[in-house]
Amino acid sequence: MNSKIEELFGADLRSLAALRIATALILILDLCQRATDLEAHYSDFGVAPRSLVIDNLGSRWFVSFHFLSGAWQVQALLFLLAGILACALLIGYRTRIATVGCWIFWVSLIVRNFHVVAGGDMLLRAVLFWSMFLPLGAHYSVDRAWARFPGKLPKRVVSWGTAAFTVQILILYWASVFAKSGAEWWGEGSAVYYALSIDYITTPLGQWLLHLPAPVLRLATWSVLAFEFLGPALLLVPWLTGPVRTLVVFGFVALHLAFFFTLLIGLFPLIAIASMLFFLPSWFWDRLLPQFRRAARRPVTIYYDGDCGFCWKTVRLMQTFLLPPLTQILPAQSNPAMEAAMRENNSWVVVDVSGRQFFRYQGVVAVARSARLLAWLVPILKLGPIERIGERAYRYVAEHRSVSCQLPSNGTVIDSTLGLRLCAGASALAVAMMVYMLVWNIGNVRFANLKIPERVRSVGNLVGLDQTWEMFAPFPAKDDGWYAVPGRLKNGRQIDLQRGAMEIHWEKPKYIALTIKNHRWRKFFELMNKRDFLATGYARYLCRNWNRSHSGAEALQELEIVFMLEWTRPNFEYFEPRKISLLKYQCAGAPTKGSP
Repeated sequence: MNSKIEELFGADLRSLAALRIATALILILDLCQRATDLEAHYSDFGVAPRSLVIDNLGSRWFVSFHFLSGAWQVQALLFLLAGILACALLIGYRTRIATVGCWIFWVSLIVRNFHVVAGGDMLLRAVLFWSMFLPLGAHYSVDRAWARFPGKLPKRVVSWGTAAFTVQILILYWASVFAKSGAEWWGEGSAVYYALSIDYITTPLGQWLLHLPAPVLRLATWSVLAFEFLGPALLLVPWLTGPVRTLVVFGFVALHLAFFFTLLIGLFPLIAIASMLFFLPSWFWDRLLPQFRRAARRPVTIYYDGDCGFCWKTVRLMQTFLLPPLTQILPAQSNPAMEAAMRENNSWVVVDVSGRQFFRYQGVVAVARSARLLAWLVPILKLGPIERIGERAYRYVAEHRSVSCQLPSNGTVIDSTLGLRLCAGASALAVAMMVYMLVWNIGNVRFANLKIPERVRSVGNLVGLDQTWEMFAPFPAKDDGWYAVPGRLKNGRQIDLQRGAMEIHWEKPKYIALTIKNHRWRKFFELMNKRDFLATGYARYLCRNWNRSHSGAEALQELEIVFMLEWTRPNFEYFEPRKISLLKYQCAGAPTKGSP
């Protein structure tokens, strides 16, 4: 029974490493994208200055240190710190601290501007929260490379942290199914038709698929609904767990790749795929994956100076990230002949399978030759100028290695380094927050009739566990459209601020989604015609942005934000777009509301 519980609610350390790397890459990618709109989205000179965001927060328990300054330079510094933490998480250095730091930064960043936040941000935040209870750095990490302990690590780990992560992902999909209560999902089967008709998120591929026969779209609708309900249940099947789990994981990967290539819905498909890596079973790593691997390259044996901490850390990093599994690293002091060769050449000793010995920079080339990821570099490394530079660099390092770093203590304990076991306090916290998360999601179900008091909800608001999984629920939106922002300069000329053109365009773009810079702006524009105050913030931003580089007769005097509303009818029935004036704004004065 215990082994089956471990199989169903535990996790393979290799799967946790895959989860860590994928999550970190998404964090870095997201930061880079957000940084392109640093002033527009996170400064007081953008569309959402601090005063506007704070005045419209839904709870006083939403806390963000990004509110400390409205200057983009300060925000850039915070982004840089978050990027450093994400990079530490990527390589698994001080993994627990890096995970906690990433979680804190992302909770704060989301609160800073809720109006560019989508479902993928909520899922990323939840993944980071539960990852704090997981040993993400126990495999394929700097922490693993530099940990000193006897024996081998277990392949799998089970804890309340792994159980809570499992429950969170199951709830994500089941809550999403319960929220999809519209006839479009069930009786009609038209949800995919309506989803692919939302022009501002649909890709060209999605628009092509929209014109497939109606029975195909209905089948796709019911297939998505069925898989989102049955897939999580199949993750808990106690028979043939390895093959079944692998099939389910790849099924979800395929589902989210379909979302990614047809609907521009931000991070959600990517982080959903990353979260599924958690469920890859040991069967996948031990039985399936080896069948697709090429034959391992011939390993080498590396003898290093056992009295040099820098040397030990360097070869351990090589062994962990680059070298074939059978590669041996040994202190030269364990072999008198190798110790003598090391001291004579003031160098490590790299021995290949034929017994040839390589020293200094030639040892680097020998190691690269045995590493699959580096083998392509060998011809470059053997070029004359590169060899000379490499030899000088190696000699310099060898002469100064004794002061580079100290060896870690031989008494390092596994748990304190890699966090394989949760302490009693952390386990209790994981259980309490898992129950809290379950109650929160039950409260979101319409027919549950459970109202959570504000004091209880404040905990979720503070730690970032406030979550609603209602994408395309209760049915996909049937109204969408595009924006036109005509502006008048002081010289009387009119321009189109939305498209950056010198004349007004009212017609519908062929691909609306491709006219919007990224999914952050896409979410902002989605909300702007529902929240009046966002239109005011956008108008101020457009005025400031234009007049920063234009003056005199070319200065922007006034603008109007117009939403071209278009309703989606069944069976491609035509709807005449309707102009809705959201706001008329005088750049030098106060705004005046337009009329619908």
